[in-house]
Amino acid sequence: MAVASSVIDSLSPEWLTQTLRKNGCLTASQVVAFSTQRIGDEVGFLDAIVRLILNYDRKEKHAPDSLVIKVSSTDATYQRIGDFYHAYEREFPLTPLISATSSQVI
Repeated sequence: MAVASSVIDSLSPEWLTQTLRKNGCLTASQVVAFSTQRIGDEVGFLDAIVRLILNYDRKEKHAPDSLVIKVSSTDATYQRIGDFYHAYEREFPLTPLISATSSQVI
C-alpha cells in the first residue's frame, strides 16, 4: 500500500521520542533508530499493520521494545470492502479492550 508506506516512511526517531515522552513512556532515553516489520500481509487485512522495533541510546525501565501502528488504506476498493462488512465500526469497540490488557497504549 503506497499510502501506508509514505506514512511509515515519514516517521522519525525524533517524532517517536517526542510521542513516547508525551505519553509517559520515556523520560531520559531517546529513540535513535527503528526497523519495521509488516504484520498481516495475508489475505483479509484491509489496512497496513506494522511493528516498529525501537532502538534507544540507553535503557529505560518503561521504554517499549516495539510499537504496533495501523495505517488505513486510501485504496477505494479496500474502503468499499470495509464499508460493506462494517469492518471499521466493529473495530472501534476493540480499542478499550486492547487498552485494558496492554501494558502501554499510546
